Amino acid sequence: AGSGTYTTGSEGQTLGEAQYYWRVKSIDENDAESSYTTANSGGVAFGVDTAVPTTPGTPSTTTPTSDTTPTWTWTASTDSGSGLSSSQTYILSYSQDADFDSYTSTDVLTNSFTHGTPLGEGTWYVRVAALDNVGRTSTISDTATILVDTSSPTVPGTPSMPASATNDTTPTWTW
Repeated sequence: AGSGTYTTGSEGQTLGEAQYYWRVKSIDENDAESSYTTANSGGVAFGVDTAVPTTPGTPSTTTPTSDTTPTWTWTASTDSGSGLSSSQTYILSYSQDADFDSYTSTDVLTNSFTHGTPLGEGTWYVRVAALDNVGRTSTISDTATILVDTSSPTVPGTPSMPASATNDTTPTWTW
């Protein structure tokens, strides 16, 4: 009738992780055969990707720091299937909540990220996950922390000398 369907696995077949070409022809009840028609002009018709990207390394940066726009780096992920996504390779999340109940996420193309929006003072938590070309997400990296401290310490009080001369070679000074 000019149309039909076939589902892999329906006859004991399963496809492994690979790129596949697809073509089909008709055979009628008298064994007369048509020419093949080829999917995707003979190019790869589809791929099977069951691989999940490897977990990225734990993000790292200098801590403590007064830099409110720190740069994070981590060990890059790999993906043996379709490869890492070229449009959104990583999702980096950061929060002042260690449980990430409330957080901000950003898309990152490389294994490095510099905050564009300044972080406020305090402890921040950062983690990252990788994505592949078919949308699979790795497990989330271990969480890293950074302490952002932009406040100057207070000026100490005026030191006071010991009340009188002494033979003590280790006098105590107070302020």
